[in-house]
Amino acid sequence: MSEVGRIKTFSLCEIYRFLADRGFFGSNREPREFILNALERVEKAVSKGKIALVRAPPGSGKTAISITAAVHSLLNPGKSKFLQVIHVVPTRSLVEDIYLRVREGFRRLSTELEALVSRQYGLVHESPFLTGAFIVSTLDTYFYNIIKIPLAEASKIEAKKSLGHYEIPRSSIFSSLSFLDEAHMFLEEVEESKGASTLTSLVRSLALTKTPTILSTATLPDQAIDSLAGVVQLEVIDYGKLEGDSFFQREVSKKFHTLEVDGAKSGVIEVESPESLIPSVIEEILDGNSVVGRGTAAILVNTVRSARNIFNKLRSRGIEAVLLHSKFTPEDKERKLEYLRKSSRAVLVSTQVIEVGVDIAFDVVISELATPSSIVQRFGRLARGDKSEGWWLVFYTEDTVKKGSGVYNANLVARAKEYLEKVGKAIHWHLPKLDSDRIGYLDFINRCWSEYNLGRNLDVENIILSPSIDSTSVLSFIEAVRGLLRDENLCTIYLIENERDVACDAKSIIENQHKSTITLRCSEVAEALDEALKQGYPAKVLYRKTLGRRELECRNASKDDVKTLRNLREIFSKDLVAVLLPREDFYEGGVFGEGFKKP
Repeated sequence: MSEVGRIKTFSLCEIYRFLADRGFFGSNREPREFILNALERVEKAVSKGKIALVRAPPGSGKTAISITAAVHSLLNPGKSKFLQVIHVVPTRSLVEDIYLRVREGFRRLSTELEALVSRQYGLVHESPFLTGAFIVSTLDTYFYNIIKIPLAEASKIEAKKSLGHYEIPRSSIFSSLSFLDEAHMFLEEVEESKGASTLTSLVRSLALTKTPTILSTATLPDQAIDSLAGVVQLEVIDYGKLEGDSFFQREVSKKFHTLEVDGAKSGVIEVESPESLIPSVIEEILDGNSVVGRGTAAILVNTVRSARNIFNKLRSRGIEAVLLHSKFTPEDKERKLEYLRKSSRAVLVSTQVIEVGVDIAFDVVISELATPSSIVQRFGRLARGDKSEGWWLVFYTEDTVKKGSGVYNANLVARAKEYLEKVGKAIHWHLPKLDSDRIGYLDFINRCWSEYNLGRNLDVENIILSPSIDSTSVLSFIEAVRGLLRDENLCTIYLIENERDVACDAKSIIENQHKSTITLRCSEVAEALDEALKQGYPAKVLYRKTLGRRELECRNASKDDVKTLRNLREIFSKDLVAVLLPREDFYEGGVFGEGFKKP
């Protein structure tokens, strides 16, 4: 027998035990029963060509599955079913969170192993063709690569100067394990959404090409899973009642209380406006003599405007409030979270950005009514970790129920309200199912969905599977395949400290100013740049020097750039890469700052 033939093949469970024992996942080195069970079933599913769907609570350690799989491919060369792992998430902030956590884990083993982890999204091109041991990417980057439009080559493809080496990243995807994280986030904005059908067809295409794939979710309803099982062979791995699992042992005894506010029904109350909530609950959450008042609190709302209004109202009353939303730099977001972790009295006011990728615990969580998954994710911050009990309240306005705050599907929001008013007090917010007088959060989610037909997007399947369709052909019906992506392109702003720094060269900006960026809708960036030009503020733009090239130049902004930004609702940003604006005029940072603002 050859030497290769005698090499031991390590199972996923063996690798997970090895990583846990050596502190990869932190101080708790005890392997979790659920993760071991999930890894065993994932391994069988992959060997049989099935799609694995792992549905488990927030904080139960699902990311360990993708990390273990990546190490599996490294330790079993030539014997693993995949060469690498691509961990796909919905948001850029979540990319950063997972990237830092996984790098830290490898660092605990050896500093030399940090290089195994790379990012690919927006302006961060550490793996432009999705090659590496463990790649963290956004869904839009992953999706465009699999439909034959690598974003790094998009301008050249659009100008018909090249086919963009599209089969290189596609070959990387088809030889990888794709870990599609937080899958539920693509389904609830519009009930019969194009996003749902596009996601179904993406997964079906991965199944037909025998690409190892795992869907990870905490809150996907049974109805959606049943619909997906109708088009692919699916191995559903649910978190059950696991007496030996450390997560279950910690969570099952937790107590969740509703705040005793006049007019509340099973923990749900109607208010005139989000900020009008403050007088009625301020004594409940901030009275130092009450048991509730001894801890930290979070008020979570659906829009940035509501968050700012509540934040300013609390601050005007001398309350130690911290504001968090999508219009902060990564640097300030981390400052705020670190402050909250150390404070025993701070009140966080936040939008949906707190729902995923934020490991922080509160004694009290007050949430605006939203879709079922969002509510569960928000209450995943309640009594998190070692806290034994927490207090909660859901509030709504007429606009919340009738219009979904302009953010969510109104029908789902209304159903969530109806069910919460009936049984809200009995819901266990951290465990999906329970055999007791308490209701698991998954029961709440399933009750809110009467039916769910994911459907299919045949254009997506045709593009992915047909060898006769090249990159330029995809452009002719790109709108038909945009379902997983946002309605409007995102653009990047670099916040520069002073006028001298605004004149920095492009390379220096990209390399040194990453923590000073904000990503906004292109129309918002256009509005800000227009204001800067009107008032004479120093403003610059980064452009590609030549079509499709990565070399950038920094030049003075003009009205033409504003026009370009306003036209960037389509998928490609032409040659404009980013906008540079002076921090002091457009941004209020720090722990107590309000973030991006108009001058």
